[in-house]
Order: sequence, then C-alpha cells, then structure tokens
Amino acid sequence: MLLQDDDEAGEKMATALGKPLRSNLRPVIMNGGDVNSFFQENGREALRGKVIAA
Repeated sequence: MLLQDDDEAGEKMATALGKPLRSNLRPVIMNGGDVNSFFQENGREALRGKVIAA
C-alpha cells in the first residue's frame, strides 16, 4: 500500500515505485492534499480508516 499525495509529484512517485512493485502496490490517494495535511486536519483514526477502506 502506498499513501499518495494528491499532486503531480505524488503521482510521479507512485508511478516510479509502482513499476517494480506493480502487482503488490495499491495506492491510497489523499484527495485534496498530502498525507501529512490529511493527518493534521483529520487525525490518526481518519487516516487509519482511509487506509482500511482502500
């Protein structure tokens, strides 16, 4: 699982990491921002819920 920032840089990182891990990688896109801002705004349980729901 890869927590992916919702921007061009996050997409590039997911693509680069996804090539060697293609069959085992599942991206979780942080809609409207990055992982840190999602965590800061929503907390640990919301981030955990997002990961579990993916």
